[in-house]
Amino acid sequence: VADDWAALTDGSIDHAIDRDATGASVSSFVWTGTLTDGSIATEHCNNWTSATATVFGIIGDSSRIDGHWTGGAGDPCSLFRAVYCFEQ
Repeated sequence: VADDWAALTDGSIDHAIDRDATGASVSSFVWTGTLTDGSIATEHCNNWTSATATVFGIIGDSSRIDGHWTGGAGDPCSLFRAVYCFEQ
């Protein structure tokens, strides 16, 4: 996907993160809570504690390799989505 943190947060990745934990192919929106540069977005479902439709979190698209893989639109936190979580 990326060689290092700098490559992960430079606005694109080498390959879409399009497999689930079982290895099955997926193409869906995922919770990220981050912007394309890896910084924390202001929309993050109240630090991932809210599941209400009036609170929002940033999503990415598992089929994309451009900046939209992590920093897309905001969605209501009531929606069920997989989560991308990275630690530097």
